[in-house]
Amino acid sequence: EMKAPHLTLSKSQITSLDYDMDFAATVSDVEAPENEIGISTIDLPNDITLILKPSVTSSNTISINAFRPISPLVLTKRKEYLATMLAPEVVQYLGAGSYTKFDLNDFMQNKSYRRTLDLEGFHITAKTNIKNIDELIKLMHLVSTTPRKDKEAFRVWKREKNKELIGLTGRGSSDFYMDNVKALQYQGIPKLTLKDLESLQLNEILEAYAKWASSYEGYTFVVTGDFKSKDVAPELIRYISSLPVKDVPNKKIILKPDFKMQ
Repeated sequence: EMKAPHLTLSKSQITSLDYDMDFAATVSDVEAPENEIGISTIDLPNDITLILKPSVTSSNTISINAFRPISPLVLTKRKEYLATMLAPEVVQYLGAGSYTKFDLNDFMQNKSYRRTLDLEGFHITAKTNIKNIDELIKLMHLVSTTPRKDKEAFRVWKREKNKELIGLTGRGSSDFYMDNVKALQYQGIPKLTLKDLESLQLNEILEAYAKWASSYEGYTFVVTGDFKSKDVAPELIRYISSLPVKDVPNKKIILKPDFKMQ
């Protein structure tokens, strides 16, 4: 069993997770017009669209929902497809940089961050105090670019996934039902088997993650919360425009496969 260490990431530690900000934009570099209901849409220079949606709430929490419509259905090889689909889930077990998943879970108290992949594309959901947006974006950068190569964590994930596949866990979850709905909608796509799971290697997961999930071009970030756009825009533009980008294989959006995977 993996044991949670008795430590947390301090503010100074997470602040030290700095990365190259040379390409970060400032509010003067972009146009940030508001429409008649106060929503601002900002096209950032790193091919990310930022949408600010102020709302009246009783907290200082902001919510981030991000989406990139790049479907893994462009992949025609069964093993590569399965590794790509599983990669975000596995990386949650691995941790990032020098931090285990337990370290990051401790740091994420009063915050949340989740990145998932389905047949329509990548999704990010996150929440944090408006004052801590820099810490959240730095954490996103760290998890995207430096997942840990933790063989023990991977072994634990495989054990838990095995339980799920044989029906011991997960059948009551919303993810379980959505997976079955999508399996009917996209017939012919590979479904993970015990044999697939047994043969899956950590390096295959990390290669798929690096290829598909280590950059942010093409994302739309929708930020909601009790704020004035002009007050939060400068910091959001600075940090989100500094997220890493690169070419992603085949940006074509495919709604249904027209092939059989091998």
